[in-house]
Order: sequence, then structure tokens, then C-alpha cells
Amino acid sequence: MGIQSPTPFLRLVAKAFIENEAEQLHDYCFIFPNRRSGVFFAKELADTSGNKAIILPEITSIAQFVADITGSIEISKIESLLLIYKEYCSIMGDRAETFDKFAYWGDTVLNDFNDTDKYLVDPKQLFRNIKDLKEIQANYLNKEQLEVIKKYFGETPVHQYSETDKLWKDSEQTKRFANLWDILYELYLRFNVATDNMGVSYSGKIYRSAVAKIREMSITDFKYKKYIFVGFNVLSTSEYYIFKLLEQKGIADFYWDYNSPTFKNRQNKATRFVGRNIKLFKSKINLNEKEIITYPHIQAIGIPSNIGQAKYTKLILDELIDNGDIVDTANATNTAIVLPEEFLLIPLLDSINPRITNVNITMGYPLRYTGIATLVACIARMHKNARKENEEFCYFHENIRELLTHPLLKMTAPEETSNLITYITQNNLFYVEQSIVNQCAPSLKYIFDPVIKTTDVSELYKYIKRIITFAEDNLINNKLIPDSSIEMGFIASYVDKLNTLASIVLKYDIPMNDNTFFYLVDRIISSATIAFEGEPLNGLQIMGILETRCLDFDNVIILSMNERIFPRK
Repeated sequence: MGIQSPTPFLRLVAKAFIENEAEQLHDYCFIFPNRRSGVFFAKELADTSGNKAIILPEITSIAQFVADITGSIEISKIESLLLIYKEYCSIMGDRAETFDKFAYWGDTVLNDFNDTDKYLVDPKQLFRNIKDLKEIQANYLNKEQLEVIKKYFGETPVHQYSETDKLWKDSEQTKRFANLWDILYELYLRFNVATDNMGVSYSGKIYRSAVAKIREMSITDFKYKKYIFVGFNVLSTSEYYIFKLLEQKGIADFYWDYNSPTFKNRQNKATRFVGRNIKLFKSKINLNEKEIITYPHIQAIGIPSNIGQAKYTKLILDELIDNGDIVDTANATNTAIVLPEEFLLIPLLDSINPRITNVNITMGYPLRYTGIATLVACIARMHKNARKENEEFCYFHENIRELLTHPLLKMTAPEETSNLITYITQNNLFYVEQSIVNQCAPSLKYIFDPVIKTTDVSELYKYIKRIITFAEDNLINNKLIPDSSIEMGFIASYVDKLNTLASIVLKYDIPMNDNTFFYLVDRIISSATIAFEGEPLNGLQIMGILETRCLDFDNVIILSMNERIFPRK
């Protein structure tokens, strides 16, 4: 808290260009690590110009910049996974694993392809090395050779060869394991051809293509006369070459946010990347920064629970208001609350000081934490653990209890959920037959009816859609949740994502069981967020970690400053 900066970084950049190149701004493009910092920069430009009339420059993010350069449309991760499996099957033929087994390995392959392209690695050489490495890991080396590999390369082979299993190296298991890595380069090539034929691309490939295209472009091919990169830190190899190529063409300028005593300490490893970048990519205009030589006042507070953190934030805001650190409670733009864990957003909003009347949320709320998502996740766990006895499905009692106590389900059938829990408790049931559920809670039959054709994707989709429709209709018809409420918005977003997933899965017509389908549901929901709309430059700012880049605030409250959360790795 209490971070004091003589002049915010973005204001310094805006002031430098208004004073030196105001007439040329319309020919410039300012590029930021994210869109959020661009919004604040536009405000600083407007404020700094005062009564001086200017035409605002183009302001964009690095991701949008490379997409514009290449003209690429990014393919979704789910469709990437299905497409890469299709190409994998065309290579392996009858030896191909089912999609149920491939889905988890496929995620790793996609990440490898993305990193390969983003860091401009030679894919042929890389995947040959990976194949050789995996062959060493699945080894048939003696003890001394194993110790040398572990000592110098840090790799522990996954199989210890001995006299009792010396035939293992010729087994089908070994061959199939090696085959997975043997085809990586061919799979990479085929996947790239397939995406080209569809007119789409993936993130890493977009960056690699941008580097190649910029290298071939002349100055007259660019839309703007100058590209100004502001507030970057760690650069991928492709970003480095984009910067370097534009600098060599004489149309790039760079500004770095490093005015802090922390960066003067050369023993601080956090300065490694930005320190190198400052030497490589110099600024053409001096920002005339007043050097900050003092550290901000930092207070660490131990709170034993996540909800406790959200509640304690109210007390901190009270203190800031009483001490005059927040002067305008209706427009507390000098204060930011940072949430490394997004699920704390709702508890935090419930705890915000009522004296602060305007709040701006710059982060999305993860769809996986919404009521409808957790309800479907409960149902999936229940069916996953179900068993069939005497031609009747039975459900584990803990899964049923978890489901029946879910707020959305209790809203739709409060009496029946209570009756069923009572029946299970009184009879001390471990597994509960479907007939008992139908008897105690007939209106919940739609949840407990199993999907007989578990490999039929359309049947799985219809099942989940039936659950959502029932919950949606009951909540609306019973007026338990208003049509305009945030929960109804969550349900609508969930159904939209589910429709998107179903259309993609049905398009590729790949057989999968219910567990794999629910895994894909979880994947698409995990990456989805609900955007909150508001006035971005007014009110108390609530944001995620990545949204903080380039921004300066007088007061910063960061929740969840715990290991493995901030930073996550």
C-alpha cells in the first residue's frame, strides 16, 4: 500500500510525445503488453494535451499487432486438439490410440508446437532431439551410464533395465512409447498444413509468421510511420526479432518501465530481462524521470482464509479513506485491488466498503466458478463414480450429498433434496439406487437418468443441455432468480460455450466416452471468463496480475500473496 510515484510511467511517455511529436502522432502506432495499459495511455494523452488539439495515434496490444500483420484468425484450443488428433490418426493408422487416451497427451503436444514457433526453434532438430531424449529415458543402459546421464543432464530415465527384464527393449510397450515421439515432426508439419487449409492459425505460428513477414516487408508496406513499444519486460524470441527487425528498418521506438530502486540492484535477478532490453532497444526521447530512490511502504498481513482476505480488504479501504489516501470515494482511481486468484472476486465484491460507490472490474470472472459450472461438475463426478448392480445404476452417497446441497439444485427442489438426504442418512446407504432417487425426488429424475450411449457425443450434449434447460426454466418460472440477475448471465454464457463445444466435436465426429467429453467441457469452461462492463477509467480498480502491467497506483492491495499462487510457478 501507499505506493508513491513522482509521475506515472504512462503519463511520462504521453508527455514526452505531446511535447516532442504531437503533430506526427496520427502516423504512429503505440503497442502495449495488453489492451488495459493502452486504455490508460489514451487517457494520459488526452489529459496531457490539455487544450491542444491532437489526432490520437493507433493504440493496440502486441497480440493484436501480430494478428494484424499476418491477417491470421486464431483457432480455438479445443478445435486444435481435435484437428491434431485427426492428423495423428492419419499418420498412425490402425496403431492410433483412441481419443480418450490421446486427449491428455495432445494438450502437451499443442503446447510444444506453440512454444516451438513462438521461440523460433527449428522444429525438425527439436523433435529429433526430443525423440532421442525419450529413448534414453525409456532406457536399457547399465547403472554407471544412468548415473552419468542423471549427473550431467538432470534426467532420470523412466525405466531401469536389469537382467530380469532385458527383453523389455524389444517389447510392444517400448515400441509404442517411442512411436509417439518419433512422429512429432511429421505431426507438426501436417498440423500446420491442416490449419493453412482451414484458413486459421495458432498462437505460436502467428508470431513466427509475423517475424517472417516483417523481415520481407519494406518501410512503405507498413501502415504507420513509427511503432512505439511501451512497458514490455520478458520477451519471447519472436517478440525480440519483431523488435529488432522494426528497429533495423528505422521505424521502432521503445520505452521501459524500470524507475525503481529495485532495478538498481544488480543482484536482483528480476532485473535480468528488462536490464538487457534497455541496452538492446534504446528510447529516442528522454522521459526526464525523477529517479525514485525510496521503497514504498509495504505491509504484510497474515489471514488464515480466502474469505477472510476479502473481508479484511474492507478494513484496509476504511483506513485509506480515514487517512485521506483515498480522497474521492466516488472515483477512487488511485487505488487498485489485485487478485491472483480470480475466484475471490465475488467474495471481494460482497465485502467492498459501501463508502466506495464506484468500482471498475478489469478482469473477467472465470466461468468455472459459477453456480451452473459447479453444478454440472458435481453431476459429472456422480456419474463417473456410478456403478451398475442388478441392471440398475447406483450412485455413491458422498457424490449425491454434494449434488443435493448445491445452491442451484436446492433452489429448484428444496423439499425433495432434503427428503433424499434424510432417507440416505436414516438408512445409512453407501450406494443409492436410481429407483430410490426417483421415489424420493421425482422432479430430479432428469439428473440421475444415465446416458446409455456413453460414446455418442450428441447424446452427451443433449444430456447436459437438458440439465441446464431444466435449471434455467425452474429458476425463471419460480422467480427464484430474476431474469436480469448475474446468475442468469452465467447460465447463458455456459450454454453458449457448451453449444460451441458441441458444434466443434460433432464437426470432427470423433468417438469419445463420457469422461473425455466432460474433460473437454471442463477445458472450455476453465479458459472462459465472464466480462464485466463498466467505465474503465473511473472507480476503485479491481484487476488480475497481468492487467497491472505499465499501470501506477498510489495504493495497491494484493490478495493471496502465497507460494504457488503469486507467482504460480
